[in-house]
Amino acid sequence: MNMDTITGAAVTSKKQPSPRQRRGAKRRISLDSSRLGLAAAATVLAYFGLSDALANVVARNSTELAQVMAPWDGMIAGRHAERMFSMQPGGDRAADYAHLAREALRSEPMSAEAINVLGLQAQLRNEPGQTRDIFRYSIELTRRELPPRLWSIEDGVSRGDVTGVLREYDLALKTSRQAKDILFPVLVGAVEERQIRALVLRLLATDPVWTREFVRFATRSPIAPGAVASMIREDESGALDMDESDRVSLVDTLVNTSNPEAAWNFYEYFRPESARDGLRDPTFGALDRPSSVFDWQIQGFGFPSQSAQGTSLGISVPATESGDIVRQFMVLPAGRYRLQGRVSGIDQPRQSQPYWLVVCLDDSSELGRVTISSPAGESAQFEMPFTVSPGCTTQVLSLIARPTDAIRGVEGDIETVSIDRVGSNSGSR
Repeated sequence: MNMDTITGAAVTSKKQPSPRQRRGAKRRISLDSSRLGLAAAATVLAYFGLSDALANVVARNSTELAQVMAPWDGMIAGRHAERMFSMQPGGDRAADYAHLAREALRSEPMSAEAINVLGLQAQLRNEPGQTRDIFRYSIELTRRELPPRLWSIEDGVSRGDVTGVLREYDLALKTSRQAKDILFPVLVGAVEERQIRALVLRLLATDPVWTREFVRFATRSPIAPGAVASMIREDESGALDMDESDRVSLVDTLVNTSNPEAAWNFYEYFRPESARDGLRDPTFGALDRPSSVFDWQIQGFGFPSQSAQGTSLGISVPATESGDIVRQFMVLPAGRYRLQGRVSGIDQPRQSQPYWLVVCLDDSSELGRVTISSPAGESAQFEMPFTVSPGCTTQVLSLIARPTDAIRGVEGDIETVSIDRVGSNSGSR
């Protein structure tokens, strides 16, 4: 690569593709590869906006002072040009910083920072030929610089080379700490395309070092949780490094993005023993595992405990406190149901007794409530019928504490609680 080409005011690339390149083009997969692309200007701004490496340079020393002390040092001049250009990539002084970058390259052709400035400036000016020459030279020098990798992604997208684009994703994520901040959101959005999901799974099967971080991001991102759930189901090789917290996080993400039906379907996929028309964990034996909204979620004043019947939910509410103790989301089909269970040690006057409350989340209507109490040292049962209408698709069951005058507050154990469907459709899943 001729250095005059890189440092010149303008370069026009007129190279014709080689026979090998033409043959490779025929093998490209015909997909909507634009899902994997980044707009050129957005690429520049994202790189500088998320570059913690540059922030560290600014925090640790002054590139301007260093340049004054060593004006002959091309590496220092390149770092200073990149820092200043990053502050105003499209500003009035951009040409001055580009000039500084060219001067830096004349004294130090290995200055990756100076190359970045010229390449990003050419990209902002929509000069594809010059951008291509500059970033190809940068890639020849080092694999660790992010801007040329981002350009390679854009270049691959423009040619429809999805496999090549994913290869560039892999290289960027392996060699740049800030790449994941730019590329993970785009990659998650891209897996909405089924064929791209298959290629991503094939890439992850090679066990790249960024797999765990990607899975954690994807299962908690609101960008495309439904597509992420599909990708997990399609992962026959076990390429995804999943743990229980990732699965329950994806369930919650689906609920929070207003897709409770998909959330339940995915929950049932990895916990197939779960019944849709009832509660999960009626005896509170799984409180120590990661919980989704379809599991028991302790909100306050509650804790795993042991009763005469085995595992239970302990309650300890200070005298003047009130609020949710535990809750569980449900997707009960329309029909008639019965809430029932057993408690012990909750000896309170009626106005201070905790109560179970069932609410329809579609319209916030109350479907039923029942107070719980038991004589000191004894167990007692509770029971309540309620009905779910056809328009109520999502519900929540909550145990709610009320303030009391008793010095010890409200204490006791919830030994069991269950919901059973009654009538002709009982027992369905």
